[in-house]
Amino acid sequence: MILVLLAAEQKQIAMKTTIRLSIMALIAVAMTTGSVEGQNVERERHHRDHDEKVVVVKRERYPHHRRVIVYHPVWGPRLTYHHRWVYFPRYNFYWDNVRRVYVYRNNNVWVVNAAIPIFAVRVNLNAEQKVELPDRDDSVDNIQNQNSEHVSLYKVEQERRH
Repeated sequence: MILVLLAAEQKQIAMKTTIRLSIMALIAVAMTTGSVEGQNVERERHHRDHDEKVVVVKRERYPHHRRVIVYHPVWGPRLTYHHRWVYFPRYNFYWDNVRRVYVYRNNNVWVVNAAIPIFAVRVNLNAEQKVELPDRDDSVDNIQNQNSEHVSLYKVEQERRH
């Protein structure tokens, strides 16, 4: 009789333990999935050193996820851009966030180069006026063909003197 009571008691303890573990597992799953408004960040590393593109997957109220590509250029790793082209009006050259190259004019020829142009080597690009070109230009490979439009549209801001 004592053995039967011990067996029944062990069954109860096993059931309670199973229920507790199931509840803890459900809580752990609920905590790791996060809220519906949360976001998941994926980092894509490329072959070059310090070459990083961050892809942010924003979760909305509905299960449709939208991928947002965020670029951090080599000359401004703390800066964030969402579009392909960055234009520097003072020096009239472009940065391509996708190919990670500069597009600039050398004499009368447009040059595409991974190295910064010689005339901008000592320039702090973080402090310079820059324009992130709109998404309609993201599919354009030869942005220099629109340079005259950019020159007239994005005038160089004059430095303020006190």
